[in-house]
Amino acid sequence: MKRILLLFVLGTVFCAVGFVACFVYHDVTVVVPNAYAAEWSSHFVMEHLKSNNNQWPTGWNELKDDYDKAVKSGHRPATTWPELQERIAIDWHADPEIIAENDGTIDPPFRVIWLTDGSNHHWQGFEPNRRIFDYLTTPTEIDNAD
Repeated sequence: MKRILLLFVLGTVFCAVGFVACFVYHDVTVVVPNAYAAEWSSHFVMEHLKSNNNQWPTGWNELKDDYDKAVKSGHRPATTWPELQERIAIDWHADPEIIAENDGTIDPPFRVIWLTDGSNHHWQGFEPNRRIFDYLTTPTEIDNAD
């Protein structure tokens, strides 16, 4: 009887440790990198808008300079350039004027940046579409992702 109880306790502990390990592994390899990719991609789009008279980028090649500038200034993005392109999809045909006309009642009011795995991971206050909307409707200095 003691042996069965011991095996039950050990099995339960083993399962609990495995569950926690899987949860931590998922957060470290998926959730956190996705959140950083969402944050940085919106930052690069806003930088592009800022330096190009609010013209929307037409491809990743137009955001590469903003990525390189962040790296050179010592603000190393948490994802590599290839990884960012794998994790993030951007609507390259979006129109900033139409985005800015949205009344903002839907949160986010549109979807022009999203994660390719279908998840919605982002840091609180850094949802990429909301950041783009806020930037276009209340142009101020780009926030602390800088």
